[in-house]
Amino acid sequence: MKTSKKYYLILIVIVLILPIIFLSKMFAETKNDLIIFWLVDRKEGEKIETYRYFVNLLEKYPQLHLNLSFSPPVLQNWVTRAPDLVEKLKSLQGKKQISIVFPPFYEPVLPLLYDYNPVVSFSYPIDIREQMARSWELYQQFFDSLPNGIVPPAGAISSAILDLLSEFEIKWIVTGGEEISEGGYAPFVQYLTDAGEVVYLFFRENKLSEYRDRISPATEYSLNITSAKEKVKQWIAQIVDKNYPLTVVTLEGIPRAFTADEKEYEIVKQLFEQIVQGKFVTYTAENYILKNPSAKRTMTLKPLSWREDGFSAWTDKIEKRAAWKLLEQARSAVEKYKNSGQAEIKTLDNILEEIYFCESGDNFLHFGEAAYENSEKIELNFRLKLVNIYRLIGQPIPEELFHPLASYSFFGSLPSEEETKIEIDENERLFSLLDPSGDSFDERFDLENFSCRERVNSLDKEEIVFSFTFSNPIVLTEVVTSTEVITFSEVDTSIEPVVVSTEEAGSLQETIASENEVITSTGFYVIESSTPTEIENKVERIFVDLYIDLNNRVGAGSVALLPGRRALTIPEDAWEYCLTTEINTSGIKEAKLYRAKENNSSQKLGEFPVVINSSYTFSVDIPKEILYGKPMNWGYLVAIFKETVYYQEGDNTQKVNSEEMEIIDLIIPRGKTQKQVLSDSKLNPSLSAVRIR
Repeated sequence: MKTSKKYYLILIVIVLILPIIFLSKMFAETKNDLIIFWLVDRKEGEKIETYRYFVNLLEKYPQLHLNLSFSPPVLQNWVTRAPDLVEKLKSLQGKKQISIVFPPFYEPVLPLLYDYNPVVSFSYPIDIREQMARSWELYQQFFDSLPNGIVPPAGAISSAILDLLSEFEIKWIVTGGEEISEGGYAPFVQYLTDAGEVVYLFFRENKLSEYRDRISPATEYSLNITSAKEKVKQWIAQIVDKNYPLTVVTLEGIPRAFTADEKEYEIVKQLFEQIVQGKFVTYTAENYILKNPSAKRTMTLKPLSWREDGFSAWTDKIEKRAAWKLLEQARSAVEKYKNSGQAEIKTLDNILEEIYFCESGDNFLHFGEAAYENSEKIELNFRLKLVNIYRLIGQPIPEELFHPLASYSFFGSLPSEEETKIEIDENERLFSLLDPSGDSFDERFDLENFSCRERVNSLDKEEIVFSFTFSNPIVLTEVVTSTEVITFSEVDTSIEPVVVSTEEAGSLQETIASENEVITSTGFYVIESSTPTEIENKVERIFVDLYIDLNNRVGAGSVALLPGRRALTIPEDAWEYCLTTEINTSGIKEAKLYRAKENNSSQKLGEFPVVINSSYTFSVDIPKEILYGKPMNWGYLVAIFKETVYYQEGDNTQKVNSEEMEIIDLIIPRGKTQKQVLSDSKLNPSLSAVRIR
């Protein structure tokens, strides 16, 4: 009996303990996914021997997968100086152990060139496309293929940038950290572009990236760190502690030697060895997407960078803001030269090369940063490049370029009272363009505010609400410009009439309009005229035009405005849709929506009711099934036109004269004023759209 109990006890112990042992072993063998993006910038180009060692380690550990983003000039250099190294990289990529990608050639901070520059109105997506095309062409020469992804400089992206990059068939992009998810770190998501293309986003874990700079002496792991081995061990321990199913990190180049006794690449050796020995499965971006094609989808994306100081790293100091102002002025001058009809292709190529160099984000990081090595040399080189641009296009060189950037503290200040201001409310999906007060050429129609908001209406349908607010009540009255007799209800016939000539009629009409009480009390005026039985009326019509550019592409859309408008858009802001609303003496008419067609023509899509919100504001609702996409990614040109028609009334009413439509108010990009754009009313101005991002 005792023996039987003993066996039962042993059996119970086995039943209880074995699952625990099994589960412990199972969990001990569980490995987390790790994706590393290794960034090889221009400064790495001289470390040829170190990278030979780097590649040999990769060959030693075929289970280790890496993604490498090379600054294009580095591989250009190695093709000549280290062809064996380039061949090994090509071989590793062919085996799918590594994935190599390129950034845009001069590595600009992409949103700052397109849709999100807090200093100036700088929107040249064509420059991004040209730098991308140059990198892609070079990549194809090296690898006989095109890259699938990109690591933008500093991970700086926006919705508009993703839409642009998708033109290059980009499948994945690396960007900043935890900002994307309200629930915490979300390293891998899908984004759907305006064109309906899926782009996978890898969000790096900021605190684990660039580990050589991130480890604080205050952490429990940093005690007694005396070697590269211990430093890597510390970093690995932090990844293990976080226990993410997937961790994404970026590592910027070969770290310096940790101690005086170690070689530069010792930390690379330790890094590779400990990752292979650790509880990780490493992936290239392409392989991870194949394994996990159904990632969580994000619908919104604000402009972001993985830097802790965000975009201020390139814009916060006086010198940086001055540099943006000078670059914007030079880029604008180049655009005028390009469109002048006198530009020589070879000269233009040289000019644009200088522009692309100046757009590099690395330049702006150094401006005003005395602690950075060679910051003064980099600034001088930047100013000399701009000087050369003006020489090449044959224009006077601005005096500012011969002085340090710090000399011009007024550059890059907040927009002046004469400039358009932009307000954005991401939560409400609302933005507003605030037009300077009092800049209209007709004070009766001084546009104060244009806004756009996405919403769901009472029928559960998505729509876009465009609103226009003026400084004065929206009223237009018919004006009599010449009469035979003007009388009033209270006439004192005992007072002798005042006789004036026809030439004085114009000034008389102004007197009547401004001194009505005086005229009423004194009787009536008689105007001498050869045709006293005829009346000439001046009839005015106001057109509030909203031109929408969906893609900022040259060759897409129409540069000609609607018929009768004496203006054009610049080529890259050609419009796809136009919403126009007429205001006349009978009130505000229904709004008409037009779509641009080939050869700068247009087609009316329909008419939409105007909602009178107040005597100062009206709005128009457009269903998103007609005008679909993301309004904050579009460009907007808001222009107010006035048409004047003269009619002669008598036995037969007839039109005797009509003036061309003229622009009386305009919303223009920041950095310019309406007075500058419309300085010569005899010319057909080329108008730019305002970019929200």
